[in-house]
Amino acid sequence: MIFGPRQSILIPYARWLRGRALLGQNPVACHGILGPGLALGCIPLIAGFILGLALFPAFASWSTEPAEETAPVLSMGGGPPVPGPEGDKVIKRIPKLEMYPCDDCHSTSKDFNPTKRILNEEHTDKKLHFAAKEGVEERWCHNCHLEGNYKKLILQSGREINFNESYLICGECHGDLLNKWNKNAHGKRVGLWNGPREVYSCPECHDPHDPKFKPMDTKKTSVPPVNTFWVL
Repeated sequence: MIFGPRQSILIPYARWLRGRALLGQNPVACHGILGPGLALGCIPLIAGFILGLALFPAFASWSTEPAEETAPVLSMGGGPPVPGPEGDKVIKRIPKLEMYPCDDCHSTSKDFNPTKRILNEEHTDKKLHFAAKEGVEERWCHNCHLEGNYKKLILQSGREINFNESYLICGECHGDLLNKWNKNAHGKRVGLWNGPREVYSCPECHDPHDPKFKPMDTKKTSVPPVNTFWVL
């Protein structure tokens, strides 16, 4: 017979009672000694029996079903996360942008120049993700940034999104990686394994204007560890 957690509490006491009965002894008398109190040998068994009765209601309500997830969502990006893939939350990017909001500088119509040109005044460190090559037109700022409102990004479909959803722009060309990111095979997630999780957006690791990782400098060698055994 297989006993569950509810029945297993009383098994030791039941076996003890059965053993005393087979020996022809009074299980309450405990070796025939009654006196003002029970014998010292009975006290642990009786105390365990009483404890089992006290804990029985808790075990009776014991369920193998997982408890409802009520843990709060961890926020590591400065503010509540935004909805993300597979029920996870995407950590917000806007609080981390140094030059946001863009309308601090781009506030009038003359501040939006649609002409493709070399930027030699501001944003000189920005590199166009796709340079011009045969059969492919060079991309420009307004391929991703909404002309007239640089606080917004724009998808190829014309849908406007904010910087917290920039992973959608990356997925327009890198759909295979976006699919892996959705399934936790690419990128980095934080939070809980069995509860709410957060995922970093693409620009958290990749430069959005030059996303390819640079090769490591193999000439630099690591510092050998100090042998602390001999120091001690």
